[in-house]
Amino acid sequence: MTFQLTQKDRLQASYETHTYTALRTQMDTLVTADGNWDDKWDSNLVNASYLHTFSADSIFELKFGANWGSWARYPSHKDRSKSGFWDLVNGTHACYWWSYQPDHKYTLRGAFTQRVDDLAGSHDFKVGAEAERSGGYWDMTFPGGVAYFTLNNQPYIGYNWHGYQGFDNWLFSFYVQDDWRITDTLVINPGLRYNIARGTVPGIDEVVWKPHMGIEPRLGLVWDILGNQRTVLKAHVGKYYEGTRSYNFWSMTPQEDQIWYLTPEFGVLNYWYTVYGENLYSVDPDVKNPSMNQAVLGFEQVLGKNLSASVAVIYKKWLDFVDAVDLNATFEPVPYTNPLTGETMTVYNQTNVGAQPHYLITNPKVGRDIGAAYPGIVMVDPSRKYTGIQFTLNKRFADRWQMSASYTYSKEEGSYSNAHTATGSYGTGPTGNYYDPNLQINLYGRSSISPPHVFKIMASYILPWDINLSAVYIYNSGRTWTKTTTLTQLDQATKPYLLLEPSGSSRMDANNNLDLRLEKAFAFRTMRFSVMFDIFNALNQAIPWGQYGTYVHVFYGDDMGLPLFVCDPRVYRLGLRFMF
Repeated sequence: MTFQLTQKDRLQASYETHTYTALRTQMDTLVTADGNWDDKWDSNLVNASYLHTFSADSIFELKFGANWGSWARYPSHKDRSKSGFWDLVNGTHACYWWSYQPDHKYTLRGAFTQRVDDLAGSHDFKVGAEAERSGGYWDMTFPGGVAYFTLNNQPYIGYNWHGYQGFDNWLFSFYVQDDWRITDTLVINPGLRYNIARGTVPGIDEVVWKPHMGIEPRLGLVWDILGNQRTVLKAHVGKYYEGTRSYNFWSMTPQEDQIWYLTPEFGVLNYWYTVYGENLYSVDPDVKNPSMNQAVLGFEQVLGKNLSASVAVIYKKWLDFVDAVDLNATFEPVPYTNPLTGETMTVYNQTNVGAQPHYLITNPKVGRDIGAAYPGIVMVDPSRKYTGIQFTLNKRFADRWQMSASYTYSKEEGSYSNAHTATGSYGTGPTGNYYDPNLQINLYGRSSISPPHVFKIMASYILPWDINLSAVYIYNSGRTWTKTTTLTQLDQATKPYLLLEPSGSSRMDANNNLDLRLEKAFAFRTMRFSVMFDIFNALNQAIPWGQYGTYVHVFYGDDMGLPLFVCDPRVYRLGLRFMF
């Protein structure tokens, strides 16, 4: 809705609500027939903005946004008395937890823009401030009162725990920027931004998250080289701090105790040890907020009346990843034969299994003394960097057709995958890599979801009778995965995974997808409607695909590299759209 209150005042507002239910979400070969999960989301979004125009050169804008909702995951069988399991060797599993997570976020942004001429050129100065508050909690219970870990589908251990983690975030931001037109051919965009982040958790009456954050300088440049708006050079450098990420500190919530059992058979629980939930985590007082440095250099050229091309080089480097390090675990090096290569390598056996852990939330750094009982607990610095070059070709709509095409070659590598976990599935919070040095072996490599070659083309054409034909074609050279095994011979309770090759050394099949749409619009009095016919996956490709980042069996053995699930086959859809 839009309200023009006065000639100088305008108010806009919108509201959306969504509910989504997904049944049997884990449809892959590792999930047992009766061990699947159902998911349910609901979300509500409110946006409002107020714009006041002081003059042609001065405006003030105030924006408010809110979203709230919840996510729930529960066993498809809905039987709270039925325990689930996870196999540490082959990855097979049945739903072993029941969770509910409500959350909310409110933001308020204000900005004043002032145009100034004849000050070494013209300027559009902008000064703004933002405040954001977000919060929620995560509540998890185990059906049957216990979750089992198995070894090759044989009973091994189990544990009982009621997981609860809450958070409340505040983020304050202040910025100033300028659109400085020095000449008709040269524009510079300098800017500075400063953020303050604070976080609390239930059960602790003080701020637990107050990371160090510096100034974010940014500088952009646009140069019309020949002065004819046909040959343009663009450049940008800047620093960007990560926004509020509650998973960096929500583990500080005082927890219930974890009780671990040896399970010679399902249903038989022999007490082993307890992990006490009080003071299980602490935050490094010198922790820094994660950030990214970015540089982009681009060149654009008009080739004809409706045709243009561009090339851009992109570089990104991420800094100061936050993760949790176990300060109390101790290890001894032992030899191990890599089943892939036959070579002898060193792995690490825990020598104090059952001892009470303590996890420090920090910026892990090799060689830094953080008081760890095993000084070598951090073997690899968390890191990630991206380098890419992108070519684009754009045809504006004319003569009944338009097109946009791009090709990107890139390389993204480091020890902190953009899929976040060593085995390549999406996740949030601590990776767990710094609980056990075995998880850091071969960790540096290629990220999971950064295919080196990506080609995209989007085009549309107006057929006779004003029927619109549109197409989207995407090719990428496939996501990576890593051959993995489980170190069952070690004493650790939850047997650690071991990457048998540098992370991301193996690659899935390429994605080669074409989607098509035919659409015809009609008008009746004041109402318009259109008929749409879609074809998804028109080429009917069959490649590993799914909801999460790893779509093949990664564990060493006869099934290694086989798909866990594949993409949907060719799909046809007929739809109607009404506009009134």
